[in-house]
Amino acid sequence: MQFDSDELAAVVAPTAPSAIATEAPADDIRSAIQSALPTVVTVLVDFAPELLEDGRIRERRSVGSGFVISELGHIVTNFHVIDGAQEITVILGTGEERPAVLAGHDSPFTDLAVLQIPSQGLRSVRFGDSDALVMGDAVAAVCVCDHQGGEAANRIGRD
Repeated sequence: MQFDSDELAAVVAPTAPSAIATEAPADDIRSAIQSALPTVVTVLVDFAPELLEDGRIRERRSVGSGFVISELGHIVTNFHVIDGAQEITVILGTGEERPAVLAGHDSPFTDLAVLQIPSQGLRSVRFGDSDALVMGDAVAAVCVCDHQGGEAANRIGRD
């Protein structure tokens, strides 16, 4: 299913705009990261095997990250991570693996995809107010990329 921008916003925005934002010092950034980390997931994607010209079979797997945006089992990730997927698995912060299906996407407009997983026991991310951010404010991007724990990174950017 492909969403238009308004429909995707309706799925993604029940909790607010997407950013973990704070005006406060490093302790608050640490607190925001610790709060968000349990909602961050790893997205594993398997693609259909491909028969190469020399007769060998190539198997492909993609890995990305995402986060739980509702206790109903909605996960947001990047569309390019799951585009063409044969099978999608979400690994929660606890290490538990759950099967996922593509619920919708807004490609090629925003590169966002919404996945659906079984919803029991999920905790969703609490978003900050990205409209309150101004150039120079501290922000944090959190991902789980190594299956061993969280990785937090500071990013600097501008529109």
